[in-house]
Amino acid sequence: MSANNEYEKLLRILEEEIKGYETLVMILSKKQEAIIKGDVESLRQLVVDEQTLAKRIENIVKERNSLGLLLSNRRNRKAGVRLSELIEIAPENYKNLLQRVRYKLMSNLEQISRLNRENEYLLSFSIDFVRNMTQLIVGADVENVKIYNAKGRTFSPGENNKMLDYQI
Repeated sequence: MSANNEYEKLLRILEEEIKGYETLVMILSKKQEAIIKGDVESLRQLVVDEQTLAKRIENIVKERNSLGLLLSNRRNRKAGVRLSELIEIAPENYKNLLQRVRYKLMSNLEQISRLNRENEYLLSFSIDFVRNMTQLIVGADVENVKIYNAKGRTFSPGENNKMLDYQI
């Protein structure tokens, strides 16, 4: 296989990787909407989709790294398989194309990182909110709070965790 064919293959692999990351960005955005809405079923399906896509992207990256290692070895370079290093050893007619693809990859990865941080924050906030609301509700009776019963008299509910006496 000639060097040009190998760089064409590298470009195809990179485009496939970019499509995978763009799909991941879309899934993470939908995941964020599901977190905000509290839509657990959608969130569950999106997590499954995300994991499936992550495995596919991982295989694409392995293929890219294998080809990168081959290209690097053919040029008798001890360079790794980083795209920036492959760009350095690439023929001139591929350098600009690879540079643009690298920029797209970096942009997508930054967007994925940002969305993951935001989703982590939203989930953490939701967990804290539920925990604090639970403590507030359960803790209300523990503090010997007086509430009104059906006859309009106050009493302490004690250990039974009732906030209201709703007898009719």
